Amino acid sequence: MASGLLASATTLAPAEVAAYRLVVAEDVALADLPLDEVRRVFLLKRTFWKPGRPIRLVLPATGLPARTFMLEHVCQKTEGELRRLVMESVYRGDTDQAPRVAASDDEALKMLSSSPGSVALVSAGTALLPNLKALRIDGKNAGDPGYPLAR
Repeated sequence: MASGLLASATTLAPAEVAAYRLVVAEDVALADLPLDEVRRVFLLKRTFWKPGRPIRLVLPATGLPARTFMLEHVCQKTEGELRRLVMESVYRGDTDQAPRVAASDDEALKMLSSSPGSVALVSAGTALLPNLKALRIDGKNAGDPGYPLAR
């Protein structure tokens, strides 16, 4: 019995690498963003791409792997801390609207395609709609060695 347990433990597949892309509407005049600026966007500290061009943030829904990754690796906050930050930002008037929430990568992409200046974090393998683009992060694309939005 014990040898059967050991045999099955040695045949487990290695952990899969999860990677995410920062996707924006095509009207966003950027091709690359440093990870520090990505963090500022998701923490509502950067609310404009440039003067007169607000950032419209689309967050993954609670419970999605992209939400967990965003909280741990991008925001470095708990769910409660992020919710409080959003409420305080809206209350103070730092942002004119709370981030929208998407239940899936496909829903996030549909929201992006209909909202100028919008941005979302989606799984790297998600096919993009024609009017969207993925930004490089710290000069790297998803799949490149050292890409910061992978674990």
